[in-house]
Amino acid sequence: VVERYRGEVWSFDAASGEGRVVASGLGEMIGATVDRAGRLFVSQFRAFVPASGTVALVDPSSGSFTPIEGTTEVFGLSNDPEADILYVGGYNTGDLYRLEETSPGVWVVSVEESFGSPNRISHALKDGNSLYIACQDTGVWVKDLATGMVTLGVEIPPFATILRKEAGGHLIVGSELDVL
Repeated sequence: VVERYRGEVWSFDAASGEGRVVASGLGEMIGATVDRAGRLFVSQFRAFVPASGTVALVDPSSGSFTPIEGTTEVFGLSNDPEADILYVGGYNTGDLYRLEETSPGVWVVSVEESFGSPNRISHALKDGNSLYIACQDTGVWVKDLATGMVTLGVEIPPFATILRKEAGGHLIVGSELDVL
């Protein structure tokens, strides 16, 4: 769990509910994800030391973190469950960044899709050949990864967040208006 304003990453024991800080000094974090190899990544909205607005790989055993540079003011973070790829939304740019590990510890950052500055991207979720992107100002967009075609899936009130999608199931989206 990330504690946004304290700059801390916490680990909780599911059985006992006990928590402990595993990393600190990260600034204003928004998202966290664990990849297929069990590595922990966090997205930094602002005030990373030394880089601002990037993604970092966190080592919970030592509390250290390594920034992956090439993004700006990032928000929600997700990983591709089938590959070593991360997706993170550029909050003020409207860019959905794709971070791909090309060799151990070497990350290439590219723009998967650009929705423009009025579309603050809060979250993205990959399911099969579909990539769901929540733009807080318009709604949830769907990119067909096989064809590259992007369509507006559904208009959602401001500040949409993708919560979950099970394979072949429904996409659950929440908004700031306390609506699912």
